[in-house]
Amino acid sequence: MHPSTEPGDRLTALGNQLIEIHLWLPEELAEQAPQLRPVLDELAADQEVIAAVLRRIEELAADPAGVDGVRAELDGLSALLESHFVYEEKKLLAALNAVRGGTTEELLGVPLPE
Repeated sequence: MHPSTEPGDRLTALGNQLIEIHLWLPEELAEQAPQLRPVLDELAADQEVIAAVLRRIEELAADPAGVDGVRAELDGLSALLESHFVYEEKKLLAALNAVRGGTTEELLGVPLPE
């Protein structure tokens, strides 16, 4: 019998796996797919912009007068993240499949959405 887990436990585990993949993937692709260096550099630059937006949100949230600014920053963050993830998936999916010689589903152990 397998121990039961709460849905939140599974989400936490999935989140941790995504972080591990995010840390592992750029290094792996830089050794095995050097042609992706410009893509990886662009994704890294996006991550710096995202970190700056998150810092601004924290600063604005600390000020009661900053509520409107928080909303605006969250709107911008949402658009940036959507664009970042679409670009990442589009550019890296084929390379990720090639790195391990299998499908993304086989590598990650979960089916991809249709």
